[in-house]
Amino acid sequence: MDEVVRWGTLVCLSATGVFSAWRTVWLRRRTGVNPITFGRSDSAHDYLGRVFRVVTAAVAVLALTWALVPAVPQALGSLPLGTGARVVGLVLLCAATAWITAAQVQMGRSWRVGVDPEPTALVTTGLFRLSRNPVFVGMLGMLAGLFLVLPTAPTLALLAVGLTAFPVQVRLEEDHLRRLHGDAYDRYRASVRRWL
Repeated sequence: MDEVVRWGTLVCLSATGVFSAWRTVWLRRRTGVNPITFGRSDSAHDYLGRVFRVVTAAVAVLALTWALVPAVPQALGSLPLGTGARVVGLVLLCAATAWITAAQVQMGRSWRVGVDPEPTALVTTGLFRLSRNPVFVGMLGMLAGLFLVLPTAPTLALLAVGLTAFPVQVRLEEDHLRRLHGDAYDRYRASVRRWL
């Protein structure tokens, strides 16, 4: 069971990363727009971009190292969660992978990572009827799933960072959409929850 969970975790996280990279290239080729909007300034937006890069790199390193070196949980001080939690975590990781992929596809040409000053269409269909921020819901699900399959201090810290940083980024993006779409966004916001 441990091997299935280890490799399943790596497959889910890799699939999400590969798909997001492919979407970035696809969108750039189709529109000429780079969907990664984080820069290098001292703004809150760009600071969060650096936080997201660190979290992404840490998740990738942890998952790959754990897949190749099964003793990683013991070395990192594994927390006492049972096999059931690990199975739930793997299911959550798989579901988050599918959820994030679907949300990115449903955003079409409006998909961005961060706040793009250029206008994009307001997406309100598909998963966006359930959540105003389905990609972030999926990302939090992924971090929670990672903690359940690999219950260590570093994965708990990554989950804590996500629970702190993602809501700030969501609010920055919602402010941008309100300025961009006005009443249409206010109506959407009134009818769909921020998370779920």
